[in-house]
Amino acid sequence: MKVEFKDPILENPRLTDIFRQSPISIGMYDKEGILLDVNQACIDLFGLKNSCEINEFYLFSSPHLSEQVIVNIRSGKSIKCELAYNFEVIRNKNLYRANKEGIIYLECFINPTFNQDKEITGYIVHITEITERKEAQELLDEKGKELQEVNVTKDKFISMIAHDLKSPFNVYH
Repeated sequence: MKVEFKDPILENPRLTDIFRQSPISIGMYDKEGILLDVNQACIDLFGLKNSCEINEFYLFSSPHLSEQVIVNIRSGKSIKCELAYNFEVIRNKNLYRANKEGIIYLECFINPTFNQDKEITGYIVHITEITERKEAQELLDEKGKELQEVNVTKDKFISMIAHDLKSPFNVYH
């Protein structure tokens, strides 16, 4: 049974439109970490048909979040983290049915929401896919290592040539 999220902010039609139409994936969780609602960008990112396919997903049981991140979130800290999201792990743990394969890289901002008494009332998670950026960074790192190797080889070559050029001149003195 899906819990209906009653948040005064989302009862404002304009703010509801922003949530629903945001190009950034947004998930809203209750104070226990149970998923209450997601926007269309989130449904698309995770390869779902609709939000019912992830009904009652539990934030704190996500296999992609480290224990330390979960401890920090529960203590009321806002967290920014990057993670490799593996759809095979999701299927193996039977968390939900996604029509995507492989691994994508995500940047997540997980923010607790508080009431007037500073008690956690829920969590808002903003998720952006950064797979292209991660792959470009990995390629850049790989090319940087190759360039270093070429530079070391060049330096050795120049050192050998300099030594060979110097040696014949020393013979004639």
